[in-house]
Amino acid sequence: MSESRSAGVAGPTGDELGLAFGLRWLMRRGRLLVSVSFLAAVTTAAVVILPPSRYESAAVIMPETRSQMRLPAGLGGLAGQFGIALPTEAGQSPQFYASLATSRGLLVDLLQRTFLVETKAPGREAPLLEWLDVSGSSSARQIDNGVRKLRRLVHAGVDTRAGTVTITFEAPDRDLARSVLDTLLGDLNRFNLSTRRSQASEKRRFIESQRVIAQQNLSDAENALQRFYQTNRSWENSPSLKFDEARLRRHLDIAEQLYLNLEREFETARIQEFDVVPVFSVVDPPFVPVRRSFPKRTVVIAFVFVAALLATAGSVVLWEYLKIYAPAEIGTLRDARARLWKRVRPTAI
Repeated sequence: MSESRSAGVAGPTGDELGLAFGLRWLMRRGRLLVSVSFLAAVTTAAVVILPPSRYESAAVIMPETRSQMRLPAGLGGLAGQFGIALPTEAGQSPQFYASLATSRGLLVDLLQRTFLVETKAPGREAPLLEWLDVSGSSSARQIDNGVRKLRRLVHAGVDTRAGTVTITFEAPDRDLARSVLDTLLGDLNRFNLSTRRSQASEKRRFIESQRVIAQQNLSDAENALQRFYQTNRSWENSPSLKFDEARLRRHLDIAEQLYLNLEREFETARIQEFDVVPVFSVVDPPFVPVRRSFPKRTVVIAFVFVAALLATAGSVVLWEYLKIYAPAEIGTLRDARARLWKRVRPTAI
């Protein structure tokens, strides 16, 4: 009786498991698969429509860097081909500009700038805090919340091989994304023109003060040697006076060399104060994005449709497998248990 039951529930064999069987199975279950997948895609589409769209504008800049290691041009180019980043002077590396773009000082100033968004409010300018819908219990808390939100929207990546920095900004409006990124680049440029120039001015003032001291020391050394010649007209005939003259001459030479070096450094610093200011070149300026960067509705819906299709197909296959093969396997287990019980029962008695 168990053998007939097992034979009655046996699954398809032979050619029934080939291509023809698969096509028949798809024809029977295709409507279910497509219906469930379509329902999942429609539900996902309704969900992904709710989040507001964001648009990302990008810009690429190339900082003017100077390496601390004075290598020949050939070796420097070879190091660049292998992606070896040579150490640069402080505050001139691409990593510095990437960190500066997301620094709190620049972001706070950016939040308080006013921007014009024609698509939302034609002819009306408002701070970036308002366009980003930043709230807070106080002005300080609002600024802090705005900085945190901006750090999620502003991204800076460094390409060490090319020596460039890519800065991106996401905003709820196309024009706002480009305007904010353009303003951020302007702030970076103003930082170069102000901070770097002030550092160069400090260097020039320091060299100028040392130059004045060196000039005074040179004048004192000259006067000391002049007084020696005036009071010792026959110093060549005295060994001790010859020694004193050599010592005064040596002091004069040292003071003269120091003054000449500082004079050259002073003239160089005056030129560097307005000429050798580290700047960056805008390789790719900010643009008005055409496509949204978030959410990726088409990609999400397609992914959910395919995932639902595969999950439904797997569930149906598992269900049919259990429906067809499970009774036969259960019957086989029952028969095996009955035979085992018949063998064990007499022994137990």
